[in-house]
Amino acid sequence: MPAELRNAIAFFRNLLTRKPYIGVNPLILEMALQRHGFISSIWATFNQWKQMGGHRDWQATWIVHRGTVSAPIHFSTSGVQILGGDRKREFCSYKSIFNRETFLRQQ
Repeated sequence: MPAELRNAIAFFRNLLTRKPYIGVNPLILEMALQRHGFISSIWATFNQWKQMGGHRDWQATWIVHRGTVSAPIHFSTSGVQILGGDRKREFCSYKSIFNRETFLRQQ
């Protein structure tokens, strides 16, 4: 992967965790920057901004959130599923995040 592409992907980061947004999310966030005229590459969830004294009247940008959840599944000797054990399953959902500039504009 070219260095320019790696830098562009890592450009968008979460305010508190400093983790980069990955997958399709950099494209979504780049479009939000252009649409709203933002310059900052720092984003955070509503609760993260609330911890910093943020307000609720902002325009959210929706991103794709991927995670894993433990599911209690076992297979019996007959191949029938029964409860118990621990198996991780992946899931996708949507999450709303807000740009740093919307926080600064409310100050």
